[in-house]
Amino acid sequence: ASRLFPPEVFGIVYAFISLLAIVGLVMGFRYEQAIILPDNHSDAAGLLKLSSILMVGWIIVFYIVLWTTRMVEWLGWESIRGIVWLSPILAGLLGFWFMLMAWFTRKKKFVHISISSVLVQVPQVFFIIIGGYLGFNTALNLIHFRIVGLLVPPLFLLVFFLIHDSWIFKIRHRVSDLILLAKRYKKFPLYEFWSTMMSVIAFNAPILLFPVLFNAGSAGHFSKGVYMLYVIPIMIGNSFSQVLFQQMAEHKNIGQSSEPILRMTLKSVILIGTVPLILVSVAGPEIFGVLLGSRWEIAGQYSQYLTIWLFFLLLSTSTQSAYMVFEKQE
Repeated sequence: ASRLFPPEVFGIVYAFISLLAIVGLVMGFRYEQAIILPDNHSDAAGLLKLSSILMVGWIIVFYIVLWTTRMVEWLGWESIRGIVWLSPILAGLLGFWFMLMAWFTRKKKFVHISISSVLVQVPQVFFIIIGGYLGFNTALNLIHFRIVGLLVPPLFLLVFFLIHDSWIFKIRHRVSDLILLAKRYKKFPLYEFWSTMMSVIAFNAPILLFPVLFNAGSAGHFSKGVYMLYVIPIMIGNSFSQVLFQQMAEHKNIGQSSEPILRMTLKSVILIGTVPLILVSVAGPEIFGVLLGSRWEIAGQYSQYLTIWLFFLLLSTSTQSAYMVFEKQE
């Protein structure tokens, strides 16, 4: 795909995706992370409903911001204006996917989660390659192809959710029940929400603002360097984090210590994640040039400076669920 689309196109598209990530990750005010903790399915189902209601509220607020500001002009997105109006819905799909992943983590259906993660990439890569070869290589075209990656994973999990877990719709939760759950797990919006918001903004804001402060070409190189390496903490870190979250929650509920699991997770993450980051820090431009083409060697130079930061991001991503299990967000 990188050989079919110029850096300028990737600069605009990655900026758009970054905005969706900033909003989509916090749409449930992090109550979706609490879904794994209750020792009964009724409370977990209530948290899922609460997160969904808050997500709808976020979508409405997002549309109000779009209607009342000149965000498109300020960000320089005139070339993709037609698709920007779908961004609240797309961010909502991203948030809904995280909610479903939390539910499937609770049910120990890690295979489904892994498949949905693969489905983020496979369909969109297929359309990107075919579309690129056919000459559909504008920023708007690339966003259309990437939308497939946002649609398929939540729909995949939703199908299995409706097949196996539709019974939660039979559980009646009154407004007072949801309020009690909101109060019981208030540390998630009070602490985890702001922590996650700052983390997401710290990662995505440079990508979002690069085209505004410099130019789309430089933004494309920087974004490609970030996202190529970001696969490591996302794929490795999130996989370990989901398993760690479920296992530590289970140990907590039965009164067992979680320290051995945490130590083993850290050792495994360091062993697996260190090697590719060291390779990139030593030969980033050469690796990017071979894999993506010579015009992306600049992205490899950016990546060399990002490896240390991404190593610590990998460690924090892998173990971030530990303090949530014990509700020590403060």
